[in-house]
Amino acid sequence: MELIPPLPIEDTKANRGLDKNSIDKSYFVCDKLLAIFETSKDKTFVFEYGWNVRYRLYISQKELLKEHSEAYVIQLIVEMPTTRIKVGEYTTKHNQEWLDSISK
Repeated sequence: MELIPPLPIEDTKANRGLDKNSIDKSYFVCDKLLAIFETSKDKTFVFEYGWNVRYRLYISQKELLKEHSEAYVIQLIVEMPTTRIKVGEYTTKHNQEWLDSISK
């Protein structure tokens, strides 16, 4: 699902040690939501970012809510086609193969 405008998500590893209000923070600028994986505990969102080379960002709903409003996260879930919402862990071999097939 295309995200217009793109969704910025803070790169917490790269920003470790920076002041909370620093203007030099690094962000992932995600322009596609590939899928949402649901487990009994949480949801994992799979975003794509990058211009020449495509990368994936896996982020839990809990982490996403730290940066974006609950209304926005709920809207992402509602707008996501049901064919892109899967049950289970995103790390299983079958689910990784499925992600590879839809990201092309």
